Amino acid sequence: MTEWDLRSARRYQMAAPTDFWWLEPSGATREGHGITRDISNTGVMIMSEECPSVGVRVQMSVFVPRRQESRNHLELHGEGRVVRVEETSATPQGESTKGFAASVQFYPESFSDVDQLNGDGS
Repeated sequence: MTEWDLRSARRYQMAAPTDFWWLEPSGATREGHGITRDISNTGVMIMSEECPSVGVRVQMSVFVPRRQESRNHLELHGEGRVVRVEETSATPQGESTKGFAASVQFYPESFSDVDQLNGDGS
């Protein structure tokens, strides 16, 4: 972490499929699908072509790939607010990549799932 990086939570690079939902100002429910770029216990960066606007409340499910020694997968559910939307430069294939960062409170399926995410579980 650099001196100008004010994040207090440790972030983990992880590509996990994610579904997310939010309400438009009109009241219509929107949904999107993406892949996490990184995740912490207080937030997530999701790469997706469909991005909610900054300040919007978002709900999500993150499907963490199972570890080889585990029989179960980990599914995190959370809600929070979008704090940043970014579009990166074009890839060599000419595609642009979009994504959004959200401050999120996660609610795992069980306490043992938190241990798995923290690397404390077996």
